[in-house]
Amino acid sequence: MFAENRLLILNPDQAARDGVEPQIQNHVDVGFLYEIDHIHLPLGTPVHLSSIRVAMVCENTELNIAVRYPSKESLRAFFSYSTRETHPALDEKFVMGTVQAAKVLHRKVPAEEYSDQKHLESFWVVRACGD
Repeated sequence: MFAENRLLILNPDQAARDGVEPQIQNHVDVGFLYEIDHIHLPLGTPVHLSSIRVAMVCENTELNIAVRYPSKESLRAFFSYSTRETHPALDEKFVMGTVQAAKVLHRKVPAEEYSDQKHLESFWVVRACGD
């Protein structure tokens, strides 16, 4: 079971005005983790996604890009060491327009970085300044 959230899609004319390439889907690879640029997360973003550092692209269409990311429960289970999984379950889903994705998906996480850091809470979670 997973939660899914959706955002309104900006049209190509709006993308041109924003200076964003409307063909981002050609530059985003399904099945890869991307670091999230939290500054560009839109209003209406699930609160928990604001604390997640990386998310995996799971769908890529002409108009939308969907990402999966771990829920609080998934992170808790993974870091309790009661499981032998290699990463937390990516049991939450968020769908955004390609224009928004161009801003939010900051960079592809290299395989070596994933391999070296996937066991660290700081790889998956962003802490607020006051935490």
